[in-house]
Amino acid sequence: MIRGLLFKVFCSLGVGIGMILNHAEVSYSCAQSPCHTRPIPLVYLSSGYYRLRDRPEVYFINAENDTGCHVQNPSQMDIYGGFEQVRVVDHSRSDPRFTREPCLWPDGLYRSSERPEVYYLYNNWRAACWVRTSERVNQLGGWGRVRVINNTSRESLTVGRSYSERC
Repeated sequence: MIRGLLFKVFCSLGVGIGMILNHAEVSYSCAQSPCHTRPIPLVYLSSGYYRLRDRPEVYFINAENDTGCHVQNPSQMDIYGGFEQVRVVDHSRSDPRFTREPCLWPDGLYRSSERPEVYYLYNNWRAACWVRTSERVNQLGGWGRVRVINNTSRESLTVGRSYSERC
């Protein structure tokens, strides 16, 4: 009854709305209606990692600035603390926070498991460079600090950063 009334009110405003509560998981989605344009949450998602119930992709939602990003691959999720922290939700794919924008890699030294090149990501998420010598790797912390990640290109490692061919 109340849900139907809320639907009519929001629909008259041009927006469909729904809410699903499953155990500890909270989410929202647009009601299936031609009047909806974007979901309006009754319960906001807190900052964290989420996966839509019917999709394998993982997203980071930043509740403080209402943005999100797509975790690029399992290696990146491992660096961010692992899949145990991912919450599964029945959520609307039209929510702009569930975006295709890739998440940035944390600062540090990286090498793809398929390639010998080492890249240094630094300056608080702003810059990246190719470390061309073992001596320079040692100056930046040593080979023990190089994170080896699977199936990752230079482009995905350095996305969103200024890039230099030399460190």
